[in-house]
Amino acid sequence: MAQAGIEPGQVYRSWYAGFGAVLSGEQVAAVRRIPGVNLVERDTEGRPAPHARTSGDRVEGSYIVSVAEGADPAAVATRLGVAPTGVFHALSSFAAEMTDAQLDRVRRDPEVTDIGDDAWIYVDD
Repeated sequence: MAQAGIEPGQVYRSWYAGFGAVLSGEQVAAVRRIPGVNLVERDTEGRPAPHARTSGDRVEGSYIVSVAEGADPAAVATRLGVAPTGVFHALSSFAAEMTDAQLDRVRRDPEVTDIGDDAWIYVDD
């Protein structure tokens, strides 16, 4: 981000695959010139956090929610009215079973950076 002259205060959401920021036209052009940047798109009001779908053995209705750096995952879940089934402070995330309406509300919260489907993981011998 420093390559494009982007200050930390301009970034309002970041996740493993990208970030959301308020940028000038000059900064957008600079980001597009960075090698490895695949997509720059205009944000829209209330754009939800990315939701990564699993191709594996999904746990129906269960999700892993990542929150912004410095945010308390348990506090975010409580504020959003979600009962976490697990809180992972080291990963700034929580797991929760949610309805579609809850998922939509959680995705629109500015402290939520991304959401992934919960899935079963199997280990072979």
